[in-house]
Amino acid sequence: MARDARDDEVAVALRELARDLRGPLLALDTSGPTGVLCMVGWREDEVVEHALTSRAMPSEALSTRLASSLEETGLALGTLRAVVVGNGPGSFTGLRVGLSLAKGLALGADVPLVGVSSLATLALSAGPGRVVALRDARRGEVFAGAYEVSATAATAVMDDCCMTMSMLAARLTELGGVSRLITDDVEMAPGLAVLGTIPVTSVVPRGGPLVLLAAERLRRADYDTLDTLVPRYLRLSEPERVAAP
Repeated sequence: MARDARDDEVAVALRELARDLRGPLLALDTSGPTGVLCMVGWREDEVVEHALTSRAMPSEALSTRLASSLEETGLALGTLRAVVVGNGPGSFTGLRVGLSLAKGLALGADVPLVGVSSLATLALSAGPGRVVALRDARRGEVFAGAYEVSATAATAVMDDCCMTMSMLAARLTELGGVSRLITDDVEMAPGLAVLGTIPVTSVVPRGGPLVLLAAERLRRADYDTLDTLVPRYLRLSEPERVAAP
């Protein structure tokens, strides 16, 4: 994977985290068109990232890809210190698959589990600035979150939400000073031009940022539980819409 100017700083932060936790970490996010699988600190503080196409994210294929990655790296699940998972918003099916696998890994390895925003992962993957991360929610709506991004952190200035494009345009006016719009949906990018002159960038989410978003919670031992960590859908599914009064 191509490196950019932030890669070294991100890698240093990830290695420090693995050393602080005294063991390797595993992270995955399958909520978008391109998923990510990341292993940190598995050997001499190494960081390994894999991009997962949508074809690689059904439950069987994802489990097979994970198993082959573990074999390639020699990482034993019993040595893990924590599992990090992107819990949305995004594809309903992708979220269910990824979260189920993450919970199974955490339970099997008897390690903590932390869920983080998938839009925040996208924002941190894009690089520094005030950015709005977007995903197509279908039916004329978008998932959106605004973040102040540094090299290794993303702070929300607008909580993740689901809204129409016209509502988003109004929110962008309220926010002001947005440096760019980012999305991991290449087909969606041209349609964002209707929002005005803010530059639009297509970004592939990265595994390192996914882990960094959980860093402070991991250090504080502020974990999620298997029962309470659920996908952040942010809107009703189609069957729920039909059944709603």
